[in-house]
Amino acid sequence: MGLILSFQPDSAQSAALRAALRPSDAEIKVVNSVDDALTAIESEVPDLVLLDALLPPNQADDLVAHLRILSNAGHVQVIYAPLIQPAVVRIESAPPPHRRRRRHWLSHLLGKEQWLGHLLGREPARPKTQPVAWSPATFAEDVVAYMCRSFAVKAEIEDRNVRDAQPARPERRHAERSSPLDLSFSSAVGLATTSADLINLSSGGALVRCPVRPDPRLRSRASITLYLETGEAVHRTGRPIRCHVRSVGEASTLYDVAYQFDDMSLCLP
Repeated sequence: MGLILSFQPDSAQSAALRAALRPSDAEIKVVNSVDDALTAIESEVPDLVLLDALLPPNQADDLVAHLRILSNAGHVQVIYAPLIQPAVVRIESAPPPHRRRRRHWLSHLLGKEQWLGHLLGREPARPKTQPVAWSPATFAEDVVAYMCRSFAVKAEIEDRNVRDAQPARPERRHAERSSPLDLSFSSAVGLATTSADLINLSSGGALVRCPVRPDPRLRSRASITLYLETGEAVHRTGRPIRCHVRSVGEASTLYDVAYQFDDMSLCLP
């Protein structure tokens, strides 16, 4: 049994999607905002994410970028969902000629050859053809195929983690890490929008714990301020490359975020 997260603000398409996937064993969560999607992902990582084809590119970028840095989301498949035929089709008389041109333009948005494209290795390919609505059965078959792909990738990651955990295997990250207690840095650091706790530090980056979800988009750079015990501030810029979500109580969440510095020449005391 897998978990499918669907970003679908249209209630009719949400109902059609649920009806199409009802025969499957997968649990389905439907959200209508990117923030709700990110919150749902942090609560439980899905196996498949279905994006509304009309989702603005910048919002899709935010969601996908966040998935890329999560420590336990390497298997997640992300695809744009097609327009799905409703479960119940009403038979109506043909509209007058002057109204036929007003048919919902969404039916021409997505094509069978273009709607699929799993992420996290590349950006989703947006449809370029003029398609018709998909049948629920065809849609369900392709969803099953992507769920199988997600399960296979997850198994590969788990096997790799087991091999990496063997004592005989050398550590792939060679940068030596030190705790604030071993250095002359304060355990408190400043980020662009909040303060954070410094967990460890190396010449190439820092691991911090903060109460605010990081912005993982590659086009942005985080400002990180490290404080020496003397009070002197050391400023660095970097980007988050890994994030682990920790739940603290029912309403609080903490993020362990690994930042890679843009300048890799930080001299540690």
